Amino acid sequence: PLFYLNLVLNWAFPFFALLPRPAKMSQSVMMKASVSILMGRFLDLYLCTYPSQGHVSPPLGPWELAAGLGSLGLVHLVFRSALDETSPSATDV
Repeated sequence: PLFYLNLVLNWAFPFFALLPRPAKMSQSVMMKASVSILMGRFLDLYLCTYPSQGHVSPPLGPWELAAGLGSLGLVHLVFRSALDETSPSATDV
């Protein structure tokens, strides 16, 4: 089940969401596609690094979700502070 979710998050949803030309120019559609790809990438790395235990799917518990959300929050904080430093203010004009 997680393998198919990985395919949907990394390929199917972004492909079909960005298929129309106006969708590529919409910031909200691009944001949804990029979040889908980031979640899919996390799931892909999780599935690749979790050791296979037969036909049992790997547990996705609160610690794994907390690590993903913490990483996402840290990346958001770093990018937001970098963008705040480079954005022009009203006094620069």
